[in-house]
Amino acid sequence: MNIGNNIIGRVARWRSLLVATGFGAAMLALLSSCAGGSANFRYRLAFAVEIDGAVKTASSIVNVYYYWGNSVEASGARGFSTVTGVVPVIDLGQGRGWLVAALNVNYVEYARRKKNLGLACPTPKTAAEFGQVFAETREALDRLASGKRDLPAKLLPAFIWFPAGAPYKQARQICPEEFSRVIGGDAKLRAVSVEVAKDATVLKRLAISAPWLEEIRVDQSERHMQFGDAFEVSRQSQLETDNKN
Repeated sequence: MNIGNNIIGRVARWRSLLVATGFGAAMLALLSSCAGGSANFRYRLAFAVEIDGAVKTASSIVNVYYYWGNSVEASGARGFSTVTGVVPVIDLGQGRGWLVAALNVNYVEYARRKKNLGLACPTPKTAAEFGQVFAETREALDRLASGKRDLPAKLLPAFIWFPAGAPYKQARQICPEEFSRVIGGDAKLRAVSVEVAKDATVLKRLAISAPWLEEIRVDQSERHMQFGDAFEVSRQSQLETDNKN
């Protein structure tokens, strides 16, 4: 009985250590099953917007680690994905604010705006799903050495607009068809692309200076989604994967 308890205790300590040192996702997956598989996909996410007659662009590096096993979770899924990176951010200029292509989606806000405003845009996708533009399987993504694709409408990310001179809580998750009406300046989405970037450096924290970003880091670190008219989603998790302040 003591031997069994000692083994359980050691496993628990190892699990805690793995999580604390940042190796949790990959190593716990290996410990949990010998029959699963894993893949890694690193890419450059870029997008271009035309506003006030000029085209503005931004890009960032994102890494997605996929793991899957033979067992099926209660949700029906056979694995999980872990995203590391930051969003591309466009400073729209002329007091128009900032626009980002988000790493993940607030589906509640999407559904609410789609219903209330009669939007036609498809459900936005997350950073873990953009690789579908290259291949259907995660193994195939892992093998890609190069390549670039434009994302079709069905694979576009959520876009978050931060108005100039306003608190971050006034930011809106919007669809491309709303750009001109919400942002102004006859704004239009020109393209969103994903390019294989196996050896690129991945940042976990945005290296820009913006008042709304500092507000988010102070106010929303480690916070969870809240429902209601205030729409206080965890914006930081949509922007960067290092939420340490």
